[in-house]
Amino acid sequence: MKNWMRLLVSMGCGLRLLHYLRDPSVWHDEGNLIVNVLRLDFAQLLGPLLWNGNGPPLFLWLERAVALALGDSSLALRLVPMLASCGTLVLLSASAQRWLPPRGAFCAVLLIAVSDRLLWHSCEAKPYSTDVFVASLLMFIVSFTDHWTTSRRIFLLMVLTPALVFLSYPACFVCGGLWLSLLPAAWNSQQRRDRWLHAIWAIVSTGAIVALYFGPIRSQRTGAMESCWVGHFPNWSKPWIVPVWSIANTVETFRYSFKPFGSFLAAVALIGGYQFRHRREFAWLTFLVAALGLAWIAACLGAYPYGGSRLEVYAAPALAMLIGAGIDPLRDGFVRRSLWGLGYPITIVILIGLTLNTAICAVHPWPRADAAGAAAYVIARRQPSEPVVTNHWEYDYYFRNCPHFFLEQQPPATFGREWFVITAIDKRVRAELLKDVTRQGRIIERRDFAMTTAILLDLGDAGVAQR
Repeated sequence: MKNWMRLLVSMGCGLRLLHYLRDPSVWHDEGNLIVNVLRLDFAQLLGPLLWNGNGPPLFLWLERAVALALGDSSLALRLVPMLASCGTLVLLSASAQRWLPPRGAFCAVLLIAVSDRLLWHSCEAKPYSTDVFVASLLMFIVSFTDHWTTSRRIFLLMVLTPALVFLSYPACFVCGGLWLSLLPAAWNSQQRRDRWLHAIWAIVSTGAIVALYFGPIRSQRTGAMESCWVGHFPNWSKPWIVPVWSIANTVETFRYSFKPFGSFLAAVALIGGYQFRHRREFAWLTFLVAALGLAWIAACLGAYPYGGSRLEVYAAPALAMLIGAGIDPLRDGFVRRSLWGLGYPITIVILIGLTLNTAICAVHPWPRADAAGAAAYVIARRQPSEPVVTNHWEYDYYFRNCPHFFLEQQPPATFGREWFVITAIDKRVRAELLKDVTRQGRIIERRDFAMTTAILLDLGDAGVAQR
């Protein structure tokens, strides 16, 4: 099985490297973060960011350090997430082999290796891969320090917690879940030192989280950003639907982590959770489920969105472990021909479906606006005096060396020619935007790209006068 596990980890890392080297176009929110990293210094990255941007301060610092050392190419800026995603596979495989039976460990690592969303996040300059890495790192530490004394484990985690919560926002929940999982061992210990260290750990963690909240988080939080996550908070004006909302959004977290069939694996995770309980591994079970529970509490308080989105993808390693723990009980039921054993072949079919979906995406990658192609086309043809007008943040990155670049605004009135680069996923929306643009002058050049159109207009005297 170890050879199979090595093969699985190698396959997962290979898939990540494939998508990374494919170098897809920078997308909207990714462009936002990149522009902040390139334009702001280390101190400014702790304060309000451009274009309602947000990100953990240590991740932003890492990205800026890489840009200063390796340049501002998209490959350089995506290097940290790609390495973090590969590191997740290595750490999770070690933890899974320690805590799960061979068949369950294989399925848990397979889920992470072929996860559609984790592969997507591995080739974007965003912090979601590092969120998953931090969760896997803490899982690895818990797995391989179980023979340590309680005080030694707590001291190590206490030292790491401040750095981890500044590297990954949801690390607050993962570290909180870990603190809860070690609470019984610390307070039932014969050593008073264990209880004191556990209490000090709580103080240190709270101090780090408070500093993070009243510093970078508060300065980055804007109304425009919060409006994007309205559906990920409970509607307390109708409290009777909150339980339904909670269950539905938890299932959605499974779906997002293991698209497109992850929702069906939530039942297998319940069986896995019962299996940990049956084996009386309460501390491990608490660690696996508490982080998501703390995120749910934060959502109820209006502090952090909860549901099937990239903000909960940090939970993927824990969910994979719970699903892996449910594999053998399902198989045992299948061997005994009990009714619930039918879940075993269904689960295997789902795992095969996830793998096939990943294989398809490797050959036919996810559709994305070809901002890179459109920008390269315009840069190759524009004259130095011709301004460029665009409607998406990523072009602020692609036209970073263009002296006459305008994002979501018209340049000052001038005679002559202008480039327009319009991106919209919906064809009808893009057609309407292009109709408004082409009213301003005569089309000289036009080139269509995926979800994007580049146009060169001759405005003339009439076009300038209309503006």
